[in-house]
Amino acid sequence: MNKFVFITLFLFSAACRDDAVTAFNANPEATITSHLDGEAFLDGYAVTFRGSVSDPDDESSSLSVRWYVGTEVSCDSMTPAVDGIVECAITLTEENTQVTIEVLDPDNAAGTASISFSVLPTSTPEVVITLPEFSGNFYADQLISFEGSATDEEDEASTLDMWWESSLDGILDVDADPNKDGWVVGLGYLSAGEQVVTLNAMDASGKTGTDSVTINVGTANAIPSCAITAPSNGDAGSEGALVIFEATVADDDIASNLLTLDWSSDKDGTLGSSTADSSGFASFAWSDLSVNTHTVSLNVTDDAGALCTANVIYSVGQPPSVTITNPTTGDVFTVGDNVIFAATVSDNEDAATALSIEWSSNLDGVLSTSAANSSGEASFTNNSLQNGLHTVTIKVTDTDSLYAVETVQVTLNDAPTIDSVTITPATGVTVESTLACVATATDIEDGALSPIGYTWENTSTAAPLGVGSGLTLTSKIASSSNTITCEATFEDSDGATVTGSATVVIGNSAPSIADVTISPDPAYAGDVLSCSYTGFSDADGDTDVSTLEWFVNSVSAGNSTTLSAGLIEGAVVECVVTPSDGTDTGTAVVASIYIGNTPPVLSSVSLTPDPAFETDTLNCIPGTATDSDGAASLTFGYLWTVNGAVQATTTTTLDGTSFDKGDDVTCVVTPNDGISDGAAVTSNVVTINNSTPAVSAAIISPNPATVVDTLVCSASGFTDADGDTDQSNMAWTVNGASAGVDATLVGGFSGGDSVTCTITPYDGEESGTSVSAMVVIDNSAPYITGVSISPNPAFTEDILICSTIGFYDADGDAEQAEYAWSVAGVTVGTGDT
Repeated sequence: MNKFVFITLFLFSAACRDDAVTAFNANPEATITSHLDGEAFLDGYAVTFRGSVSDPDDESSSLSVRWYVGTEVSCDSMTPAVDGIVECAITLTEENTQVTIEVLDPDNAAGTASISFSVLPTSTPEVVITLPEFSGNFYADQLISFEGSATDEEDEASTLDMWWESSLDGILDVDADPNKDGWVVGLGYLSAGEQVVTLNAMDASGKTGTDSVTINVGTANAIPSCAITAPSNGDAGSEGALVIFEATVADDDIASNLLTLDWSSDKDGTLGSSTADSSGFASFAWSDLSVNTHTVSLNVTDDAGALCTANVIYSVGQPPSVTITNPTTGDVFTVGDNVIFAATVSDNEDAATALSIEWSSNLDGVLSTSAANSSGEASFTNNSLQNGLHTVTIKVTDTDSLYAVETVQVTLNDAPTIDSVTITPATGVTVESTLACVATATDIEDGALSPIGYTWENTSTAAPLGVGSGLTLTSKIASSSNTITCEATFEDSDGATVTGSATVVIGNSAPSIADVTISPDPAYAGDVLSCSYTGFSDADGDTDVSTLEWFVNSVSAGNSTTLSAGLIEGAVVECVVTPSDGTDTGTAVVASIYIGNTPPVLSSVSLTPDPAFETDTLNCIPGTATDSDGAASLTFGYLWTVNGAVQATTTTTLDGTSFDKGDDVTCVVTPNDGISDGAAVTSNVVTINNSTPAVSAAIISPNPATVVDTLVCSASGFTDADGDTDQSNMAWTVNGASAGVDATLVGGFSGGDSVTCTITPYDGEESGTSVSAMVVIDNSAPYITGVSISPNPAFTEDILICSTIGFYDADGDAEQAEYAWSVAGVTVGTGDT
């Protein structure tokens, strides 16, 4: 079939088909734009992958995107942005080697793109506990030191998440925020018992390292026990004799041999230390006690500082002897009796009359200092001893200051004392009142006593009304103005009795009120307070003439129904209404409120300097602050932010170590009146400007220079407070005309020219003050390669001419050669002929 026939048949066939046209759907396209094949990532860290999708037939909003790691879906059914951008954050592991982005259009046509990569293993943080130690002694009632450190190959130590745990107490309330070196230091308590203490550190990839130590925590530390067992209390010895002090010690928490034992004398000071054996026995030998009566003390301290003290009296030399002959321990006397005290005293060295004697009571102090007679009898009489159990001590001291003591215990008894007899009600008694009599009495020996009986009497009519225990009486049996008496009788265990009475007069019925109200409530400084009351009642039907009184902090402040003066923060305001019928007053009713604190107000905060640079120290200056309560002084709290992030500094200044150029810095100030904070006020935003760079000098080398030299210009002392790189500009001029901008200058100048290099410091943003260096080009010496004489050969009649060969001058100066002729070594002329 020829070509014409084929085309004809095709056209004919097409004409015979249905008129419908089938549309073609193009596949969407996807590209991963954030990373390339072959990149490496760290295990456990999240990576954000970014892709771009498009479709020639559909809008981006109708597309659906899915991300895969290997064959697992990581981000599903994502709708791309209008520009087709879509992101997915994926935490990678060492098993992951490929990420795929897939895009589907509404007809489920798909487009994909993939990248392959490697995931590098990461390390687990390394943790070390330094405190507590396995060998330490710990107690549940004492703070325990916790100290440790952690490091990580990928993350900075200060970013690690660290915490302490106990196998008994779980996570501990102990500070575990690491410093820049990864150290954590804190204090805390642990429950009693053996337990494992663990320090944990987790890095950003979720890997956790630990270190543990097993310790045993005891219950509350027990105080040691101690006793001096030898010598006996009051023993004596001669001067220079060796005294062996013996003691027993014990501690519930540690071995006896771990206790610290220190011996001392109240006369000679510190004597020394000793160590107990495992059974708790300790001894201490000393032969240098001075001649005196010593109180020798043993102080026993455990590992936690708990202290036990035991004492013994020991005399060096021979002390006197004393015996109390009267009274004897257990004797009982009545207060006011004459009590005779007697004793016999003696001393081997001193006469009895030379001994110093002091009698004293633990209740009444020194009783007598009378000396003994020559027979050694010492006595005195006392009738003023107070009630109670007396420990009476006689101390006998010889001329060497050695002493002996003896004690006796006696009791002084007193009759009971009426504390009170009260008829209630005591005031406002009317004919309708019911009276109750309550009486109390105290005996020093027996304590509180109960009355053995009450007797009531209408003393106005001499009529007995009744007797009994705790009797009550209705005053209807009496008339107005009658006097009613209640008499109560008490008896102590020794048979001593006492009677007391109280009276009350039947009078007018007192009125009453139900309630008192202060408004407004709550109230603040500046408010006007109003006081009102309700429920006035008077049994006699008398007119209401009740009174009102204000008190501010218990000080009377007026009697009107309103109050405005003296209202300051913290004041307690009371309104006291006393019901009155013109004859009697009833029970006052009180309403009270507390004047609340009004927070202070800060007008403004300014941050200076503005503009500021990285070398500046910013100052946060509060404006005017007021407090309606009149606080004596206001304080301010400071909070700094850099680019919205809160800084640790809470002072009034912030230096350049906390901000960089381009940062936005603010200061927030909160006023406080000593009770509450006012509203925080934020300062102006100060943006840290770029600091102008500087160069200290420009240097041209070589110097001096000639036209054949290559000049090099360099900067000395480039500085930039922001730490920006040196991008300084250079410019050459020759005799004031521009000659180049490179660091070197080759040619373009002649001898005598002034060549200047100007350096303008530049940090990529701003130019600083230019500096220049200048060099004057020295003249270059000319040279020739040779000299010729013509004609050559020459004869006696010839005129000789001298010529230079290869004259050259770097400065381009004209040849001005000088000539000198000599014949046979003798100068004969100048010039070139």
